[in-house]
Amino acid sequence: SNTDEREFARLAAVRAGSELFERERNPRLDLTQMLKLDRSPVPQSYLPYLESTRHETELAAATGATASFSGIGGDQLFYQSRAYFAAADYLQRRGIRAGTFRVALDAARMDRLSVWAVLHRALIHGLMRHPWSIRDEPALHKTLIRNEVIDEVALQTRTNGRFIHPLFRSTARAPSGKVWHAWGLLFPPDFCNPLAGAAAPESVTPLYSQPLMELVLRIPTYFLTIGGWDRAVARRAFQHDVPREIITRQAKGGQEEHARALLSRNIGFVRELLLVGALVAHRILDRGRVEDVLSGRPTRTSTGNAELYEYLGAEPWLRRCAAL
Repeated sequence: SNTDEREFARLAAVRAGSELFERERNPRLDLTQMLKLDRSPVPQSYLPYLESTRHETELAAATGATASFSGIGGDQLFYQSRAYFAAADYLQRRGIRAGTFRVALDAARMDRLSVWAVLHRALIHGLMRHPWSIRDEPALHKTLIRNEVIDEVALQTRTNGRFIHPLFRSTARAPSGKVWHAWGLLFPPDFCNPLAGAAAPESVTPLYSQPLMELVLRIPTYFLTIGGWDRAVARRAFQHDVPREIITRQAKGGQEEHARALLSRNIGFVRELLLVGALVAHRILDRGRVEDVLSGRPTRTSTGNAELYEYLGAEPWLRRCAAL
């Protein structure tokens, strides 16, 4: 749903000389399978695991594969969002010069903002040296969390850095774009699939390898956004090895419609898990807002599938912790 990725997958397979196996998404997927997850260090959204685990396990057994490689992490590593920080970094490092407008124009193209909006933000974060910090945006886009919780997190974050990774409590003179870049890499996927069991192939995510991360983190952000392309460095590095249709594409497939349809099909389970779960019981989620967005009626409470699936992942994870 949303977009069909098969054309690009087929092009890549032909160029690589590899066999391609295609599987359709299951519109009747049973979300109650999340209750069977193994223990893991942190909760997350388990929908990708629910959809792919059985297929990958069966395919690995049929082909004798022992590992499954994934491109997870590319958005964060190759710098996919907040390109206006690249213009700020340029100003902080080089000042106002001939290249400033070009960098701002590239950022505007990536972020789909006016060049003047980019220059305004660049002045604040670059020349005026107001560095970006996670302290500025606690619980961003978490509309179902109670206001009191967000306020408390904001207070604790700003006063003592309680919820901030130790390496990000003092970023010294590091430019905003590079701090944002590094922060995005703090959340690697689980090493073990919590829904797979012993029969699943080993999961490998090459983009989270330490040498590659250290290399890309040394590259200034305004090189990573050059030309107004997200993943600009990766596109240029592999332009002769990847089909042009893939190198030049400016969007990637989504599954918003599919994810929303699964929520509707499993609405009984979803309502039970969230409305009487630990997050509501401990007054983290606002029960009224959750009930509103799950009512099936038009609502002014705006949230996305991603937020709902995060809480749907947290509830079974908390149950597993409570069962220790």
